[in-house]
Amino acid sequence: MNIRVERVDRMFDEVPTIRARFLMRLRCHNCHHVTKRTIESPDLEDAPACVEELLQSAWLHRQSFSCAECENPVATLVSVQQVPLNDVAAGRAGETCHMANTA
Repeated sequence: MNIRVERVDRMFDEVPTIRARFLMRLRCHNCHHVTKRTIESPDLEDAPACVEELLQSAWLHRQSFSCAECENPVATLVSVQQVPLNDVAAGRAGETCHMANTA
């Protein structure tokens, strides 16, 4: 299986520091090609700091996708893992996150 890193996306380009980095694997609905995509969240109050927060964030749902093979805009999120900030290519899982109750 041929998997390539498509691009790195940041939530806000003007924010110089990064809170967390995530590696996502997406499978195209048309050709079933799997693509790796790295996204970075800024060091801001409401930005996701762990996988659980990322999966619940509205920002993730607004991300666009275009398959590198067939340009189809629809994909399934296969996996997400937090990547250490000093190692974008390793794909190792990062620290776990415990979300606080906001009731």
